[in-house]
Amino acid sequence: MWPTLLVYALGADTTEWQQQVFKEVLLNSQRQAKHADSLLLERLGKPDVRAALQSCCPEAAFKSPVELQSMLAAEIAACEVVSAFNARDPGTPHSLPFWFGPSLHLTQNTTQFDNLWSVWRREHETHSPFLRDAARSLDDLETGFYGLKPFSRRGDPSSDAEVRERGVYALVNLLRFEAGSPLYGDISLVLSPASAARYSLISPFDTGSWTVMCNTSRRPWKPSYPHNCSAFPSSNGIGVLNHTVRSLLLNEQYWQSPQAFLRKVERLFSPHAKPAPLSGTDFVHYIEAVPAATLRFSSDIRFVIADFSSLFGAAIGAELQRWAARQGWPLTWSLGLNLGPMTKPRFWSAGTLQGPFGSEPYPRLIDPTVAIAVSVNVSVTKADSEAFASAWASAKAVRGSLADANRSVSFVNSTFNASDWAVRWRSLREHMSGALRVAPLHRASCLELERCFGVAALRDACVCVQ
Repeated sequence: MWPTLLVYALGADTTEWQQQVFKEVLLNSQRQAKHADSLLLERLGKPDVRAALQSCCPEAAFKSPVELQSMLAAEIAACEVVSAFNARDPGTPHSLPFWFGPSLHLTQNTTQFDNLWSVWRREHETHSPFLRDAARSLDDLETGFYGLKPFSRRGDPSSDAEVRERGVYALVNLLRFEAGSPLYGDISLVLSPASAARYSLISPFDTGSWTVMCNTSRRPWKPSYPHNCSAFPSSNGIGVLNHTVRSLLLNEQYWQSPQAFLRKVERLFSPHAKPAPLSGTDFVHYIEAVPAATLRFSSDIRFVIADFSSLFGAAIGAELQRWAARQGWPLTWSLGLNLGPMTKPRFWSAGTLQGPFGSEPYPRLIDPTVAIAVSVNVSVTKADSEAFASAWASAKAVRGSLADANRSVSFVNSTFNASDWAVRWRSLREHMSGALRVAPLHRASCLELERCFGVAALRDACVCVQ
């Protein structure tokens, strides 16, 4: 207990209120850990777990529940904590209609990862009729569930000091999905493991879903997902990353779906070369994380994941390359859901997405230009650079021709061709060396989690910033 608390207390970007909340949640998580572990052992002994393991990873299917529990804890410890935002400013072509977080333009003009309140305050969004109710509901969640400090005015922070009491929204990538957090943006920032563990409060599910599906003071929301509102014990259900077991079990109960648990187990134990496939609904069943801190780009971000069909070959994609290089972050590309630029949040439509997703081996591509700039320990060949540049030029030409054909804000909805982008992705992958095709880290993949961010298809080598 004491080392964890000591490291947390030294955090330079946390307030006294945030430190106290984290300490209280940590102590509560420690008190409940033994009971949660016993429930997990029971769950891991169920026949449906054995059947799932036999399908995805037979070598694990004959392990005892105690062995599986130890393996699961190690796999969870290696998982990424990811926060996404949309690259484009609202109101510009191929963008969201409102501020749902920062944009690439905003992030380049600051040294910190602005939370939603910071963006809304800067853009005066909390005063708009469209977002006023949403802001109040969000404020209620953050104070009632997470225990964060109330504003002087409900849903309307009056100062930067009040804004700093809140955090960005992220998820624990237990599915090890290559796109990170694809429901909320085309740029995913992967947090430093130490920073994520030091600051993050976690909820067993997306708290926004509780607001619209379980808050009886609001109108019934449709579409919806099967759920059990009573499964969540309010603020007593908030946890920390070092004690994720209870959140994992509550997640299954809240979503009323054994698949919410089984799919995570399958993905955590699947080998790099053969990840278990995912359905659209699986992306809804994530564990939410809110770092109780102001995250700094210089110390709290490990690497970046970019959406291929949204950003590759686009001018704003080139901006992202330059920003990542300036920050010293590796940049990876992912086909992910292959939906093109994001024009609305995807949480409520995810269940309709046709899969399978995530079954590609070593599914991320390291950006070779950024890799050279930030000194990643891979050998970027001349052929790699030429293949990447050629694919970029081709994608850029296609984006330009579509824009010329139809300059309306919504042209992408009628002209985006998922099949074409899938073909472009496969072609680029085929022409890039195995050193640049990487998978998310598993347990024992690499000893240095802070510097390393993937395992390469070439000899399963650990890929790290030198």
